[in-house]
Amino acid sequence: KFLFSNLSMWGLNKKQKDQVSYLRTAINCDEKTALELLRKANWDVDKACDLFFSDPANKAAFKPTASKKQEELFNKYKQKQGSTIDMDGVNEFLTDLKVDPLDPTTLAFSYYCGAKTMGEYTKDEFIMGLYKLKCETLKDVQNAFKSLKSTMEKDEKEFKEIYKYTFNFAKDQGSRNLNYDSAKALWEILLKGRFPFLDQWLAFLEQQPNKNDITKDTWNMLIEFHSQTKGNLDNFVDDGAWPVMIDEFYEHLKTKK
Repeated sequence: KFLFSNLSMWGLNKKQKDQVSYLRTAINCDEKTALELLRKANWDVDKACDLFFSDPANKAAFKPTASKKQEELFNKYKQKQGSTIDMDGVNEFLTDLKVDPLDPTTLAFSYYCGAKTMGEYTKDEFIMGLYKLKCETLKDVQNAFKSLKSTMEKDEKEFKEIYKYTFNFAKDQGSRNLNYDSAKALWEILLKGRFPFLDQWLAFLEQQPNKNDITKDTWNMLIEFHSQTKGNLDNFVDDGAWPVMIDEFYEHLKTKK
């Protein structure tokens, strides 16, 4: 085993050996896996990481090892008698970052953490967020939040993923749907200034008898409706696949046009 390990590293220059070492630490893999990934990625570490996480099994099983600074950052905000960062810790974290709790970047950070419950981060979730955003210190996180704000504004694909993640993140545990008040607050955070029909959508929902239950399909397809129409109803394609609520909203808008 030792001989094979040395042979597999044979002929590598110092930079390549450092890349192997870095990748092994970054994704918690063995030397052979790191070598295979780097060779497939033409010795681009970021591409090698992407290759690793393109395998759903690797992505699901991966758990980064916290650095000393990441441990210190988590411990600063976690409960004194607990193992998670609770709502008080989250508020202190955001205060130190000088970030408004209603800023959409807070949802983006939770998305990168893979957080399951609003207002709480487990240690694994918090460390995962720091790992993905390449953060070690509070200053790093502040810079990451600035980048997240820019990404959400410019990268529609990334924004959609964060938007769709928010449904499960925000709904009550055990519930299939999102209550209307929560959905309304989140739409105002995520879609204000982005979705031209937001005010009309919320006014339309206020008139619906079943507005207290927002389904995942309605939540997800609203962003698709926005992507297709871009503020122009003439772009709408009625292919029969839209949720009833979206169809009815479209008809409602047409009558007001």
